[in-house]
Amino acid sequence: MLRDKMQRQRFEFKYLLDEEKALDVRAYVAHRLELDESGVGKPNYSYAVNSLYLDSPALMTFWDWVNSNRNRFKLRMRYYDEKPTTPLFLEIKRRVSGCILKQRCAIKKSAIQMVLDGQIPPPELMVSREAKQRDALENFVAMVTRMDARPMALVTYLREAYIDPENEGVRVTLDRQVRIGPREDVLGVGPHEERDR
Repeated sequence: MLRDKMQRQRFEFKYLLDEEKALDVRAYVAHRLELDESGVGKPNYSYAVNSLYLDSPALMTFWDWVNSNRNRFKLRMRYYDEKPTTPLFLEIKRRVSGCILKQRCAIKKSAIQMVLDGQIPPPELMVSREAKQRDALENFVAMVTRMDARPMALVTYLREAYIDPENEGVRVTLDRQVRIGPREDVLGVGPHEERDR
């Protein structure tokens, strides 16, 4: 079974670094933390991350971010490759004052259309049947429905991540080749054709 190692609550700090400084950070943290298993044996110790952000037609979550609202959220679908057999993660990422809170569940990629249509996929299309996964799924679908949310933008990058094996609250990531572009579908699946735009 897939083990979910996502941090559900954390304080998050982001910095823009040039490559020379990023290599200095790598050298420092590599002696104190462990390389995330997803980066082991990969070029530059990095793995691909694809985050598809959903938003309302009025771009409610985007404008909350632009205006730096202290209490805001994002809806995203995250996947690490395009294979039909690997999971897709539905995530609600909230910022409450300075703290980041996340809810996440993993579904099979064949359930994407149901979620975009505001439907709860059946248990066999969920990767885990844990209560917290079900709660996250129900909350995500409710927010998609309430906001009339649809795919808007795809952010992709290569992530090099280090973790503290003794304290899951400590994680350092170096993200490179960050790209963003408009996107109206998820892996070729888009909002149902009959849905009002």
